[in-house]
Amino acid sequence: LSLSPSCFIFKTMFKVVKIILIALILSNVVSSAEAKVLYRHKSHKGFSAKSALLWDITNDKIYFERNAQKRVYPASTTKVMTALLALEKLSLSDYVTVSSRVIGVQQTNLGFRAGEQYKVEDLIYACLLKSANDAAGVLAEAVGGTQENFVVMMNQRAAELGAKSTNFANAHGLPSKGPQYTTAKDMALIF
Repeated sequence: LSLSPSCFIFKTMFKVVKIILIALILSNVVSSAEAKVLYRHKSHKGFSAKSALLWDITNDKIYFERNAQKRVYPASTTKVMTALLALEKLSLSDYVTVSSRVIGVQQTNLGFRAGEQYKVEDLIYACLLKSANDAAGVLAEAVGGTQENFVVMMNQRAAELGAKSTNFANAHGLPSKGPQYTTAKDMALIF
């Protein structure tokens, strides 16, 4: 299997973005010095996260864990799965069309208009770096045909990755009628 240069560069860049995102999440949760202290002393004093996992998956070493199996609301981390499926199913150079179904999504959005076309690569950037909920919706429809089909694909892919305690209800993580949950361990597997 040979990757085109732009696909290889993007996949490499996506790995770097994953590392940066994990680092940012962890830096907001706990500094490395605190992680070592927490690991050594198993102390949770001054640590406010309900669920966390500092895990070296390569060496299967857990440095810190707090309720890593506890179900929590995934929120915008949902977009990591959206981007993963888009990378697996679409070409970065493809253009996709915005439908009226994604217009006006709440919270962070880029103000797309129905009928506009955007490159998949740009939508993935918007989804991951701007946390653009409308970009996530456009990618979902491009991959799954409908948002509902895409959610089925998200949950299937999560299960394939071993994320057995995860259920997505939409492509962006905003509150919905369906149940949405994940665990710190499952998100580490997905990342």
